[in-house]
Amino acid sequence: MGASICDALSWETLLVQAPKGTDLAAITADSDFVSPLVGDLSQYLAEEWNARVSGTARRFAKLEDYVRRERPEVAFPEDVRRDWAVRCLEECGSFRETRSTLRHLHRAYLGSIGLDEAIRVLRAAITNNQVRWILEDDDIQSMLRGPLKPHRESLESDALDDFVAAAGWPLWERPPQSRCWAA
Repeated sequence: MGASICDALSWETLLVQAPKGTDLAAITADSDFVSPLVGDLSQYLAEEWNARVSGTARRFAKLEDYVRRERPEVAFPEDVRRDWAVRCLEECGSFRETRSTLRHLHRAYLGSIGLDEAIRVLRAAITNNQVRWILEDDDIQSMLRGPLKPHRESLESDALDDFVAAAGWPLWERPPQSRCWAA
């Protein structure tokens, strides 16, 4: 049997077996189910599902996409590792550990840190002396700003205000010339 016939049989089976009112989350990249223009579930299939089952049908390209949207309480291994890296920054006990942890966060998770994690990173820069005391270092600034930059507009203003109060300058600006050694 060809793949399209198997897809058709699978679809018909779903239509016949699904209880009325059931919503469908189709997890597929199969072009037989996907509208090439929109990239979503074929409009014909979505309408057929609604007409015959009285539910809504949506398509997700990957299981991860479905779980992240519909079941956010489920943690993926990558989420756990990223959370652990942020927790390590919150608990760093030395400048060396701070640099190493920020370097790891910057390299491994740049672009994938969520807003909640970004807020935690910013708070760690304020509350952990091992981060705060070396904030003026160029490498620390760069590695700190990297994960936070995608959330620049969403970060809590009070957290940014706390950063200014602790660091003495706005996060998105360069610090003044060495405040520590000024005459």
